[in-house]
Amino acid sequence: MWRYRRLRFSRQLRSDLAFGSRATRVAGASSWIVLVVVMFAAFAGCDTGPAESLWDPSASIGDPPVISAVDPPDVALAGVDIVTISGSNFVADPDRVIVFFGGTRVPVLEASDTQLKVQAPNEPSPEVALRVAVIGNDAESFSNSWQLALLPAEEEFGGILDSENPFAIAADADGNIYVSVFRGGVSIGIRRIAVDETESSFSTTTFQWKGLDFGPDGLLYGARGVRAVFQFPDGGGIQQTWAVEGNTSVVFDDLDFDTIGNAWAVGDNENLYRIAPDKAITPFPFMGDVRAVKVVGSSLFVAVAGTGGGQIWRFAIAGNGDIDAGTLHFNLGAETQAEVLSLEAATNGDLFVGTDDANPIWVVHPDGTGEPLYPGVLRAPAASLAWTVDPFLIVSEARSSSVTTPKLRKVNTRLEGVR
Repeated sequence: MWRYRRLRFSRQLRSDLAFGSRATRVAGASSWIVLVVVMFAAFAGCDTGPAESLWDPSASIGDPPVISAVDPPDVALAGVDIVTISGSNFVADPDRVIVFFGGTRVPVLEASDTQLKVQAPNEPSPEVALRVAVIGNDAESFSNSWQLALLPAEEEFGGILDSENPFAIAADADGNIYVSVFRGGVSIGIRRIAVDETESSFSTTTFQWKGLDFGPDGLLYGARGVRAVFQFPDGGGIQQTWAVEGNTSVVFDDLDFDTIGNAWAVGDNENLYRIAPDKAITPFPFMGDVRAVKVVGSSLFVAVAGTGGGQIWRFAIAGNGDIDAGTLHFNLGAETQAEVLSLEAATNGDLFVGTDDANPIWVVHPDGTGEPLYPGVLRAPAASLAWTVDPFLIVSEARSSSVTTPKLRKVNTRLEGVR
Protein backbone atom coordinates (compact mmCIF):
# COMPACT_ATOMS: atom_id res chain seq x y z
CA MET A 1 0.00 0.00 0.00
CA TRP A 2 2.85 2.33 0.89
CA ARG A 3 4.53 1.81 -2.47
CA TYR A 4 1.23 2.40 -4.33
CA ARG A 5 0.52 5.67 -2.47
CA ARG A 6 4.09 6.84 -2.93
CA LEU A 7 3.73 6.33 -6.68
CA ARG A 8 0.51 8.35 -6.83
CA PHE A 9 1.94 11.14 -4.68
CA SER A 10 5.03 11.35 -6.83
CA ARG A 11 3.05 11.63 -10.04
CA GLN A 12 0.80 14.34 -8.56
CA LEU A 13 3.82 16.31 -7.35
CA ARG A 14 5.41 16.25 -10.77
CA SER A 15 2.11 17.37 -12.36
CA ASP A 16 1.65 20.25 -9.97
CA LEU A 17 5.21 21.45 -10.37
CA ALA A 18 5.00 21.23 -14.15
CA PHE A 19 1.61 22.81 -14.89
CA GLY A 20 0.58 24.88 -11.86
CA SER A 21 1.29 28.56 -11.26
CA ARG A 22 4.41 29.55 -9.48
CA ALA A 23 2.47 30.25 -6.32
CA THR A 24 0.61 27.02 -6.67
CA ARG A 25 3.84 25.19 -7.30
CA VAL A 26 5.48 26.75 -4.27
CA ALA A 27 2.48 26.04 -2.08
CA GLY A 28 2.12 22.51 -3.43
CA ALA A 29 5.78 21.79 -2.93
CA SER A 30 5.64 23.12 0.63
CA SER A 31 2.65 20.94 1.38
CA TRP A 32 4.40 17.84 0.09
CA ILE A 33 7.52 18.64 2.04
CA VAL A 34 5.49 18.86 5.22
CA LEU A 35 3.77 15.60 4.35
CA VAL A 36 7.08 13.80 3.75
CA VAL A 37 8.49 15.10 7.05
CA VAL A 38 5.41 13.91 8.92
CA MET A 39 5.56 10.48 7.30
CA PHE A 40 9.25 10.00 8.11
CA ALA A 41 8.52 11.05 11.68
CA ALA A 42 5.78 8.45 11.84
CA PHE A 43 8.13 5.77 10.62
CA ALA A 44 10.79 6.88 13.07
CA GLY A 45 8.30 6.52 15.86
CA CYS A 46 7.76 2.90 14.90
CA ASP A 47 11.55 2.11 14.80
CA THR A 48 12.70 -0.47 17.36
CA GLY A 49 16.30 0.72 17.40
CA PRO A 50 19.48 0.13 15.39
CA ALA A 51 19.81 -3.27 13.63
CA GLU A 52 22.24 -5.80 15.09
CA SER A 53 25.49 -5.79 13.11
CA LEU A 54 26.86 -9.04 11.61
CA TRP A 55 30.37 -7.89 12.41
CA ASP A 56 31.59 -8.49 15.92
CA PRO A 57 34.55 -6.21 16.60
CA SER A 58 35.37 -8.17 19.76
CA ALA A 59 35.67 -11.53 17.93
CA SER A 60 39.27 -12.80 17.79
CA ILE A 61 40.89 -14.17 14.62
CA GLY A 62 42.33 -17.66 15.09
CA ASP A 63 46.07 -17.94 15.45
CA PRO A 64 47.83 -19.24 12.33
CA PRO A 65 48.75 -22.95 12.38
CA VAL A 66 52.27 -23.94 13.41
CA ILE A 67 54.22 -26.97 12.14
CA SER A 68 56.53 -28.33 14.84
CA ALA A 69 57.41 -31.78 13.42
CA VAL A 70 56.95 -33.89 10.30
CA ASP A 71 57.27 -37.65 9.92
CA PRO A 72 59.19 -38.61 7.85
CA PRO A 73 61.18 -35.47 8.68
CA ASP A 74 63.44 -35.08 5.67
CA VAL A 75 62.65 -37.44 2.77
CA ALA A 76 59.40 -39.01 1.56
CA LEU A 77 58.55 -41.22 -1.41
CA ALA A 78 56.44 -39.25 -3.89
CA GLY A 79 52.94 -40.64 -4.37
CA VAL A 80 53.55 -43.32 -1.72
CA ASP A 81 54.31 -42.09 1.79
CA ILE A 82 51.75 -40.95 4.34
CA VAL A 83 53.16 -37.78 5.90
CA THR A 84 52.22 -36.96 9.52
CA ILE A 85 52.30 -33.26 10.40
CA SER A 86 52.39 -32.37 14.10
CA GLY A 87 51.88 -28.89 15.49
CA SER A 88 49.27 -26.53 16.90
CA ASN A 89 46.25 -24.45 15.87
CA PHE A 90 44.95 -27.13 13.49
CA VAL A 91 41.28 -28.23 13.51
CA ALA A 92 39.69 -31.67 13.61
CA ASP A 93 37.62 -31.09 10.45
CA PRO A 94 39.68 -32.25 7.40
CA ASP A 95 37.55 -30.10 5.07
CA ARG A 96 38.72 -26.96 6.85
CA VAL A 97 42.42 -27.73 6.58
CA ILE A 98 44.55 -26.77 3.57
CA VAL A 99 47.90 -28.52 3.06
CA PHE A 100 50.28 -27.58 0.26
CA PHE A 101 53.42 -29.33 -0.98
CA GLY A 102 54.93 -26.46 -2.91
CA GLY A 103 52.12 -25.36 -5.23
CA THR A 104 50.15 -28.60 -4.98
CA ARG A 105 47.24 -28.92 -2.55
CA VAL A 106 46.71 -32.46 -1.21
CA PRO A 107 43.65 -33.97 0.54
CA VAL A 108 43.79 -34.29 4.30
CA LEU A 109 43.25 -37.91 5.30
CA GLU A 110 43.00 -37.40 9.08
CA ALA A 111 42.89 -34.27 11.21
CA SER A 112 42.94 -33.23 14.85
CA ASP A 113 43.85 -30.01 16.65
CA THR A 114 47.49 -31.08 16.78
CA GLN A 115 48.08 -33.61 14.00
CA LEU A 116 47.35 -34.05 10.28
CA LYS A 117 47.91 -36.98 7.92
CA VAL A 118 48.31 -36.52 4.17
CA GLN A 119 49.77 -38.51 1.28
CA ALA A 120 52.79 -37.07 -0.47
CA PRO A 121 51.88 -36.06 -4.04
CA ASN A 122 53.43 -37.98 -6.94
CA GLU A 123 55.58 -35.00 -7.87
CA PRO A 124 59.25 -35.77 -7.12
CA SER A 125 61.35 -32.78 -6.08
CA PRO A 126 64.72 -32.35 -4.35
CA GLU A 127 63.08 -29.84 -2.01
CA VAL A 128 59.48 -28.76 -1.50
CA ALA A 129 57.92 -26.42 1.09
CA LEU A 130 55.15 -27.97 3.21
CA ARG A 131 52.60 -25.43 4.53
CA VAL A 132 49.26 -25.54 6.37
CA ALA A 133 46.29 -23.14 6.61
CA VAL A 134 42.90 -23.39 8.31
CA ILE A 135 39.68 -22.17 6.67
CA GLY A 136 37.76 -19.91 9.07
CA ASN A 137 40.85 -18.52 10.69
CA ASP A 138 42.79 -15.73 9.06
CA ALA A 139 42.61 -17.11 5.50
CA GLU A 140 45.82 -15.36 4.51
CA SER A 141 47.88 -16.77 7.36
CA PHE A 142 49.76 -19.94 6.45
CA SER A 143 51.93 -21.83 8.84
CA ASN A 144 55.67 -21.79 8.82
CA SER A 145 57.27 -23.85 6.01
CA TRP A 146 58.82 -27.29 6.45
CA GLN A 147 61.31 -28.37 3.79
CA LEU A 148 60.95 -31.93 2.52
CA ALA A 149 62.51 -33.90 -0.33
CA LEU A 150 60.16 -36.06 -2.45
CA LEU A 151 62.02 -38.97 -4.04
CA PRO A 152 60.61 -40.72 -7.11
CA ALA A 153 59.12 -44.15 -6.50
CA GLU A 154 60.23 -45.05 -10.02
CA GLU A 155 62.15 -43.42 -12.86
CA GLU A 156 63.51 -44.43 -16.23
CA PHE A 157 66.80 -46.30 -16.27
CA GLY A 158 69.32 -46.65 -19.09
CA GLY A 159 69.17 -45.18 -22.55
CA ILE A 160 66.53 -47.40 -24.15
CA LEU A 161 65.30 -45.66 -27.30
CA ASP A 162 61.66 -45.41 -28.34
CA SER A 163 62.51 -47.68 -31.28
CA GLU A 164 63.95 -50.39 -28.99
CA ASN A 165 62.36 -53.22 -26.99
CA PRO A 166 64.08 -54.39 -23.77
CA PHE A 167 63.28 -58.02 -22.91
CA ALA A 168 64.87 -60.26 -20.25
CA ILE A 169 67.24 -58.62 -17.77
CA ALA A 170 69.79 -59.86 -15.22
CA ALA A 171 72.21 -58.22 -12.80
CA ASP A 172 75.77 -59.17 -11.93
CA ALA A 173 77.25 -59.07 -8.43
CA ASP A 174 78.00 -55.34 -8.75
CA GLY A 175 74.47 -54.40 -9.83
CA ASN A 176 75.24 -53.85 -13.51
CA ILE A 177 72.26 -54.73 -15.72
CA TYR A 178 72.33 -56.96 -18.80
CA VAL A 179 69.35 -56.66 -21.13
CA SER A 180 68.26 -58.42 -24.33
CA VAL A 181 67.37 -55.66 -26.80
CA PHE A 182 65.45 -55.67 -30.09
CA ARG A 183 65.26 -52.86 -32.62
CA GLY A 184 62.92 -52.94 -35.57
CA GLY A 185 61.85 -56.47 -34.68
CA VAL A 186 65.45 -57.78 -34.81
CA SER A 187 67.81 -58.58 -31.94
CA ILE A 188 70.71 -56.19 -31.58
CA GLY A 189 72.20 -58.33 -28.80
CA ILE A 190 72.63 -58.02 -25.05
CA ARG A 191 73.52 -54.61 -23.73
CA ARG A 192 75.37 -53.97 -20.47
CA ILE A 193 74.14 -50.96 -18.51
CA ALA A 194 76.42 -50.06 -15.62
CA VAL A 195 75.17 -48.70 -12.29
CA ASP A 196 76.08 -45.19 -13.48
CA GLU A 197 74.01 -45.92 -16.64
CA THR A 198 76.94 -45.95 -19.05
CA GLU A 199 76.31 -48.55 -21.75
CA SER A 200 78.30 -51.07 -23.77
CA SER A 201 77.64 -54.11 -25.93
CA PHE A 202 77.98 -57.44 -24.11
CA SER A 203 76.88 -59.82 -26.89
CA THR A 204 75.76 -59.58 -30.50
CA THR A 205 73.48 -62.59 -30.09
CA THR A 206 70.65 -62.75 -32.63
CA PHE A 207 68.06 -64.25 -30.26
CA GLN A 208 65.42 -62.82 -27.97
CA TRP A 209 66.15 -64.00 -24.42
CA LYS A 210 63.22 -64.78 -22.13
CA GLY A 211 65.28 -65.47 -19.02
CA LEU A 212 68.78 -64.41 -17.96
CA ASP A 213 70.68 -65.08 -14.74
CA PHE A 214 74.24 -65.09 -13.43
CA GLY A 215 75.56 -68.38 -12.11
CA PRO A 216 77.83 -68.93 -9.10
CA ASP A 217 80.77 -68.96 -11.53
CA GLY A 218 80.08 -65.34 -12.46
CA LEU A 219 78.98 -66.24 -16.00
CA LEU A 220 75.72 -65.22 -17.63
CA TYR A 221 73.22 -67.96 -18.52
CA GLY A 222 70.12 -67.68 -20.66
CA ALA A 223 66.87 -69.36 -21.67
CA ARG A 224 65.07 -68.52 -24.91
CA GLY A 225 62.06 -70.83 -25.19
CA VAL A 226 63.81 -74.01 -26.35
CA ARG A 227 64.87 -77.15 -24.43
CA ALA A 228 68.38 -75.89 -23.72
CA VAL A 229 70.15 -73.51 -21.36
CA PHE A 230 72.96 -71.39 -22.81
CA GLN A 231 76.13 -69.90 -21.35
CA PHE A 232 77.87 -66.65 -22.34
CA PRO A 233 81.68 -66.32 -22.23
CA ASP A 234 83.37 -64.34 -19.48
CA GLY A 235 83.38 -60.71 -20.54
CA GLY A 236 80.76 -61.24 -23.23
CA GLY A 237 80.44 -62.71 -26.68
CA ILE A 238 78.25 -65.28 -28.44
CA GLN A 239 76.43 -67.83 -26.32
CA GLN A 240 77.25 -71.54 -26.26
CA THR A 241 74.91 -74.44 -25.50
CA TRP A 242 75.44 -75.47 -21.89
CA ALA A 243 72.79 -78.13 -21.15
CA VAL A 244 70.09 -79.80 -23.27
CA GLU A 245 67.00 -81.71 -22.14
CA GLY A 246 66.34 -84.91 -24.11
CA ASN A 247 62.55 -84.43 -24.25
CA THR A 248 61.94 -82.37 -27.38
CA SER A 249 58.58 -81.05 -26.12
CA VAL A 250 60.24 -79.21 -23.22
CA VAL A 251 60.79 -75.44 -23.28
CA PHE A 252 62.87 -73.36 -20.87
CA ASP A 253 61.72 -69.76 -20.41
CA ASP A 254 63.45 -68.82 -17.16
CA LEU A 255 66.15 -70.06 -14.80
CA ASP A 256 67.73 -69.40 -11.41
CA PHE A 257 70.53 -70.96 -9.36
CA ASP A 258 70.33 -72.39 -5.84
CA THR A 259 72.96 -72.20 -3.10
CA ILE A 260 74.71 -75.44 -4.10
CA GLY A 261 75.14 -74.51 -7.77
CA ASN A 262 72.14 -76.21 -9.37
CA ALA A 263 70.23 -74.36 -12.07
CA TRP A 264 66.44 -74.60 -12.00
CA ALA A 265 64.85 -74.23 -15.43
CA VAL A 266 61.11 -73.72 -15.99
CA GLY A 267 58.55 -73.27 -18.76
CA ASP A 268 55.16 -74.57 -19.91
CA ASN A 269 55.99 -78.20 -19.08
CA GLU A 270 54.94 -81.21 -17.02
CA ASN A 271 58.01 -80.91 -14.78
CA LEU A 272 60.36 -78.53 -13.08
CA TYR A 273 63.97 -79.22 -14.11
CA ARG A 274 67.12 -79.21 -12.01
CA ILE A 275 70.41 -78.93 -13.90
CA ALA A 276 73.41 -79.95 -11.80
CA PRO A 277 76.85 -78.36 -12.20
CA ASP A 278 77.87 -81.45 -14.23
CA LYS A 279 74.88 -80.68 -16.56
CA ALA A 280 72.86 -83.72 -15.45
CA ILE A 281 69.15 -82.85 -15.74
CA THR A 282 66.56 -84.18 -13.28
CA PRO A 283 62.77 -83.60 -13.71
CA PHE A 284 60.40 -83.07 -10.76
CA PRO A 285 56.67 -83.48 -11.52
CA PHE A 286 54.72 -80.22 -11.66
CA MET A 287 52.37 -79.47 -14.52
CA GLY A 288 51.81 -75.80 -15.34
CA ASP A 289 52.74 -72.83 -17.44
CA VAL A 290 55.59 -71.64 -15.25
CA ARG A 291 56.67 -68.14 -16.22
CA ALA A 292 59.37 -67.40 -13.66
CA VAL A 293 61.48 -69.04 -10.96
CA LYS A 294 63.34 -67.71 -7.91
CA VAL A 295 65.42 -69.46 -5.25
CA VAL A 296 65.38 -67.94 -1.76
CA GLY A 297 67.55 -69.91 0.67
CA SER A 298 66.14 -73.43 0.85
CA SER A 299 62.91 -72.52 -0.97
CA LEU A 300 62.14 -72.64 -4.66
CA PHE A 301 59.35 -70.29 -5.79
CA VAL A 302 57.66 -70.40 -9.19
CA ALA A 303 55.10 -68.08 -10.81
CA VAL A 304 52.43 -70.04 -12.68
CA ALA A 305 49.99 -68.65 -15.26
CA GLY A 306 46.50 -70.07 -15.70
CA THR A 307 42.96 -69.33 -16.85
CA GLY A 308 41.93 -68.67 -13.25
CA GLY A 309 44.75 -66.20 -12.69
CA GLY A 310 48.32 -66.42 -11.53
CA GLN A 311 49.66 -68.43 -8.60
CA ILE A 312 52.89 -68.53 -6.63
CA TRP A 313 54.03 -72.00 -5.52
CA ARG A 314 56.72 -72.84 -2.97
CA PHE A 315 58.91 -75.96 -2.93
CA ALA A 316 61.27 -76.90 -0.11
CA ILE A 317 64.79 -77.78 -1.28
CA ALA A 318 66.35 -80.66 0.66
CA GLY A 319 70.04 -80.93 1.46
CA ASN A 320 70.59 -83.26 -1.51
CA GLY A 321 68.99 -80.76 -3.91
CA ASP A 322 65.64 -82.52 -4.30
CA ILE A 323 62.34 -80.67 -3.85
CA ASP A 324 59.05 -81.70 -2.27
CA ALA A 325 55.62 -81.72 -3.97
CA GLY A 326 55.14 -78.02 -3.28
CA THR A 327 52.39 -75.89 -1.73
CA LEU A 328 50.36 -72.95 -3.00
CA HIS A 329 51.99 -69.90 -1.45
CA PHE A 330 49.84 -67.08 -2.88
CA ASN A 331 46.79 -67.15 -5.14
CA LEU A 332 47.16 -64.02 -7.22
CA GLY A 333 44.07 -64.98 -9.21
CA ALA A 334 41.93 -64.35 -6.13
CA GLU A 335 43.09 -60.71 -6.19
CA THR A 336 43.43 -59.87 -9.88
CA GLN A 337 43.15 -61.57 -13.25
CA ALA A 338 46.51 -60.08 -14.25
CA GLU A 339 48.97 -62.34 -16.04
CA VAL A 340 52.08 -63.26 -14.05
CA LEU A 341 55.31 -62.46 -15.89
CA SER A 342 58.32 -62.30 -13.56
CA LEU A 343 59.61 -62.97 -10.06
CA GLU A 344 62.23 -61.52 -7.70
CA ALA A 345 62.87 -61.59 -3.95
CA ALA A 346 64.11 -59.41 -1.09
CA THR A 347 66.25 -60.50 1.84
CA ASN A 348 63.34 -59.96 4.27
CA GLY A 349 61.45 -62.80 2.55
CA ASP A 350 59.15 -60.68 0.40
CA LEU A 351 58.59 -61.74 -3.20
CA PHE A 352 58.06 -59.26 -6.02
CA VAL A 353 55.69 -60.60 -8.67
CA GLY A 354 55.70 -58.77 -12.00
CA THR A 355 52.40 -58.71 -13.92
CA ASP A 356 50.57 -56.90 -16.72
CA ASP A 357 48.12 -55.39 -14.20
CA ALA A 358 47.51 -51.64 -13.87
CA ASN A 359 49.38 -52.08 -10.57
CA PRO A 360 52.14 -54.15 -12.15
CA ILE A 361 54.16 -55.36 -9.14
CA TRP A 362 52.68 -57.34 -6.27
CA VAL A 363 54.47 -57.92 -2.97
CA VAL A 364 53.94 -61.38 -1.47
CA HIS A 365 55.03 -61.75 2.16
CA PRO A 366 56.46 -64.85 3.87
CA ASP A 367 53.09 -65.49 5.55
CA GLY A 368 51.39 -65.81 2.15
CA THR A 369 49.60 -62.45 2.16
CA GLY A 370 50.14 -59.88 -0.55
CA GLU A 371 49.21 -56.49 -1.95
CA PRO A 372 50.19 -54.22 -4.86
CA LEU A 373 53.42 -52.28 -4.55
CA TYR A 374 52.74 -48.52 -4.62
CA PRO A 375 49.18 -48.62 -6.05
CA GLY A 376 48.48 -46.07 -8.76
CA VAL A 377 52.13 -45.02 -9.06
CA LEU A 378 54.03 -47.61 -11.16
CA ARG A 379 53.83 -48.15 -14.91
CA ALA A 380 52.80 -51.47 -16.43
CA PRO A 381 53.80 -54.10 -17.37
CA ALA A 382 56.63 -55.64 -15.33
CA ALA A 383 57.83 -58.30 -17.77
CA SER A 384 61.25 -58.95 -16.22
CA LEU A 385 62.82 -58.00 -12.87
CA ALA A 386 66.42 -57.76 -11.61
CA TRP A 387 68.18 -56.04 -8.71
CA THR A 388 70.72 -53.32 -9.27
CA VAL A 389 72.29 -51.63 -6.23
CA ASP A 390 69.94 -51.71 -3.23
CA PRO A 391 67.18 -50.70 -2.82
CA PHE A 392 66.48 -50.45 -6.55
CA LEU A 393 64.68 -53.05 -8.62
CA ILE A 394 65.01 -52.74 -12.40
CA VAL A 395 61.89 -53.48 -14.45
CA SER A 396 61.80 -54.35 -18.16
CA GLU A 397 58.47 -53.55 -19.81
CA ALA A 398 58.58 -55.43 -23.11
CA ARG A 399 56.71 -58.70 -23.59
CA SER A 400 56.83 -58.77 -27.40
CA SER A 401 58.24 -56.69 -30.23
CA SER A 402 54.79 -55.09 -30.69
CA VAL A 403 54.89 -53.26 -27.35
CA THR A 404 54.91 -49.50 -27.91
CA THR A 405 57.99 -47.64 -26.61
CA PRO A 406 58.79 -49.95 -23.65
CA LYS A 407 61.49 -48.83 -21.26
CA LEU A 408 63.60 -49.95 -18.33
CA ARG A 409 62.50 -48.48 -15.01
CA LYS A 410 64.18 -48.22 -11.62
CA VAL A 411 61.85 -48.78 -8.65
CA ASN A 412 62.80 -47.75 -5.12
CA THR A 413 61.67 -50.74 -3.01
CA ARG A 414 63.44 -49.64 0.21
CA LEU A 415 64.60 -53.26 0.58
CA GLU A 416 67.69 -55.35 -0.11
CA GLY A 417 67.59 -57.82 -2.95
CA VAL A 418 68.39 -61.54 -2.98
CA ARG A 419 71.36 -61.97 -5.31
